[in-house]
Amino acid sequence: MAVDTKKIDGFQVLKSVFDIDKNCLRVCIVDGTPDTPGGGLEVVIDHTNDSIRLGDGSKLVTATTDTGKTGIDSYVINTVDIRDLDSSRDNIAIVDSNGDELDILPDGSIKTASSINTSISGLQKYNSITSLASATETIITTHTTVGGRDTYLQAVDASGDNIAKYVVKVNGTAIDSQRTSFGGMLNCSFKYDGEVNPGLKMVVGDVITVTVIHSRPSAGDFEAKIKYIEVI
Repeated sequence: MAVDTKKIDGFQVLKSVFDIDKNCLRVCIVDGTPDTPGGGLEVVIDHTNDSIRLGDGSKLVTATTDTGKTGIDSYVINTVDIRDLDSSRDNIAIVDSNGDELDILPDGSIKTASSINTSISGLQKYNSITSLASATETIITTHTTVGGRDTYLQAVDASGDNIAKYVVKVNGTAIDSQRTSFGGMLNCSFKYDGEVNPGLKMVVGDVITVTVIHSRPSAGDFEAKIKYIEVI
């Protein structure tokens, strides 16, 4: 029940609201229920029970939880000026789908096929087979890459005295094939290098093979050459 303070003096008013145990004045929060002291409102903020929302009057700031952490959803309004990039602080790497990174030489130029420092150039593996029977796929020549250097497959040349199908394989899996035919040349070439790339990059222990198979009734002779470079 509210106290009628009109019938008491100021000293009595202070005395009526003074808390002796806590040595302070008792106050209450008015929330539309004046007959209820304190109004039942809790003013202690607890992050486990309370929430304070931020907004501009019409839209609220939102948050998203990702991998166990909650962050405020934000949007970059200003355009990032890449002209302020500094080589001492910033770095932009260019990589291909295999994760191979574009290399920059000490003079600032880009490493290309012509600038690769090869310890040995013009490497090749050549072999020939004779009297190959029909319908028998046979390896003509093979090469296994070694450690301590990067190997790039650049080209394969193959030929024979019968029409045939030639297949280039890496670790037993076909990566390329060609056929010779009547009325055409009995040789073929596979090219993997170019002006800006040294060829197909192999990994240590890769086995490159060239196979041949033909369907002629008479036996045939065939030869093939694997061309590659090794880079230290």
